[in-house]
Amino acid sequence: SQSLIIAVTEISLSLVLLSITAHLLTRNLRKLATASVQVADGDYDVAIPTQGHDEVAVLSGNFNRMIAAIRDRNKEVLFYQEQLERSNRQLETTMQTARELARQAEQANIAKREFLQNISHELRTPMNGVIGMTQLLGFTALDPKQQKYLDGLEHSADNLLRLITDILDFTAISEKNSRLNITSVNLHEVLETVVQTVQAEAARKNIAMTVNLPAELKKPLLGDKGRIRQVLLHLVNNAVKFTETGSVDIQVELLSQTDKRLTLKILVIDTGI
Repeated sequence: SQSLIIAVTEISLSLVLLSITAHLLTRNLRKLATASVQVADGDYDVAIPTQGHDEVAVLSGNFNRMIAAIRDRNKEVLFYQEQLERSNRQLETTMQTARELARQAEQANIAKREFLQNISHELRTPMNGVIGMTQLLGFTALDPKQQKYLDGLEHSADNLLRLITDILDFTAISEKNSRLNITSVNLHEVLETVVQTVQAEAARKNIAMTVNLPAELKKPLLGDKGRIRQVLLHLVNNAVKFTETGSVDIQVELLSQTDKRLTLKILVIDTGI
């Protein structure tokens, strides 16, 4: 009987211990399950109290470390996301500023083109009057010295009118409306006109002006005489302007020739800076 009582007591104590152990184990597992649900819902501010060194305690500790690592990574992601959003806002502001500057620049270009067109048209009328009066003056009796002065005046007036026309041409180029005007071109006459335009300034500075045009190129050609004269006049003017002593030479070279096309190279060579 005494042995039976001892056996029943041991079994009872074992059942109680087993019940307590099961309760503690299931309680910790329930905490782990609840924390997992919170993490799944996006709440990373959870931690499971760990006691002891059993498997559940080890599992809980590993779970806590995993959540801490996720929480740190999440903070980094949020930080970089804020940085990205800030950069996007700054980029959008910069793009808006750039678009506004582009709009203002386009308005300025339109105003510039309109101004150049208007002023050029306005200047053509009095210049045509000046040219007409010089032509009428040429019909009167003039001594050689007066005729020389009148010739210089006519050349200057013609060049000024061409300059006004050039402004209109540049406006057309900026609007992509430029067209080549193909007509008969006498290179010899074009070069002589350019030289006459700067001859007075070259003589004042004692600069020698020379033109080297091969004889086979003195025949009439087809091209845009106005454009050729325009570019040459610009280059020769600069050459004379920046040359204090020496010479300004214009050389024309024939690079290639076919039945219908010539390729020429025109050089303006000076002894200036």
